Amino acid sequence: YALSLSGVKILGAVAPIGGTALMIGWGCLAIAALSLKY
Repeated sequence: YALSLSGVKILGAVAPIGGTALMIGWGCLAIAALSLKY
């Protein structure tokens, strides 16, 4: 949202990093959940 509202061009280069971090975080959560021993 900050990119579309402010028009600051540098945010366009930062946005994909956040998306990648989000996917890595979900992947780590899934791996941790699958490796739990009951």
